[in-house]
Amino acid sequence: MQIRKAIAGAVLAGTMSLGAAGLAGAAGAEPTRPDPGTLKTRICEHKDQIDARLDEIAHRLGDIKTKLTDARAKAEAAGRTDLVARIDHALDRIGKVQARIDAIEARMATACAAA
Repeated sequence: MQIRKAIAGAVLAGTMSLGAAGLAGAAGAEPTRPDPGTLKTRICEHKDQIDARLDEIAHRLGDIKTKLTDARAKAEAAGRTDLVARIDHALDRIGKVQARIDAIEARMATACAAA
């Protein structure tokens, strides 16, 4: 019984000392943020790659939107109002993603035109 208490005490003491050391090490570390100018420069350097990726995503969204529109028409013809509502929700989300892509492209165009 005494051995269990001794082991438990040693484990507790070790945990406490490591915990305090961890807090002390974490307190001195300042979070680093990239310089906005550097980030802007990096984005403009890779503008072609970013545009290609955004175009690829927009193309895939267009394909998905076409499939969903066809599925919506079939569901509506079959009288599946629950499915139509789910498809409408998915189409709304695709519209929001497309709007975000357009906003990113516009911000990139203005930021990189000035650079």
